Amino acid sequence: MVAGAFCARGQVASGGIGLRNVPFNVSVPDRAGNLYFTGSAAPGDIVPTAGAVQSQPGGGVCFTTAIPVVFTRACRDAVLEKIDAQGNVVFATYLGGDTDDSGSQIALGAAGNIYVAGSTGGDFPVTPGALAPGASDKGVFLAKFSADGKRIFSTYLPGYFGGAVLAVDSAGSAYLAGGTQTDHGFVIRMKADGSAMAYNTLIAGSIGEAILAIVADGYVTHFEETTGGSTIAVK
Repeated sequence: MVAGAFCARGQVASGGIGLRNVPFNVSVPDRAGNLYFTGSAAPGDIVPTAGAVQSQPGGGVCFTTAIPVVFTRACRDAVLEKIDAQGNVVFATYLGGDTDDSGSQIALGAAGNIYVAGSTGGDFPVTPGALAPGASDKGVFLAKFSADGKRIFSTYLPGYFGGAVLAVDSAGSAYLAGGTQTDHGFVIRMKADGSAMAYNTLIAGSIGEAILAIVADGYVTHFEETTGGSTIAVK
């Protein structure tokens, strides 16, 4: 299922548990009417539920520049929340390290698993056996959760950058696409357990490649600044 494109800024709560002023990048519904949200949160912006994967913010001090002044602030973390059809918070968790992290894409697999992708400034928490042992620089992260919010894996993809788009096929393999440090587009298919890439390809043109959309049958929308865009197939 392809990640949804619904955006929200939420004040959803049930019995005092839930979202505060969190800017959500995307949400996606399932067939039962549940909604899954991801985005970026400062400390205190969400109330993690009991048994959350990460009940505390990742910490760290980050910087915001408003020339000529540089302000310090608490770093932000990616978040994942599930809200049921009645508006109750099923689970809520932080997901991040001691730099800025942000969830930008969310998708659901056929088995009900939840996939979250986004950007990290480094120090992103990964699980044993993940593709990369840990984030030491900016990159893209991918995390997979069970339907009840338990983390199955989280991994860091060095050399790839924010804005990655996400889709999941019927076998549970995640497809990520976006841009690289060298301004090429990329398409990655991850193995279902997150331990390795099934394939990884770069899409190069004249300037400024970035993949804007991908679906699980392998088609992507490829934007190139000099041409305005084209549709290609990646198999």
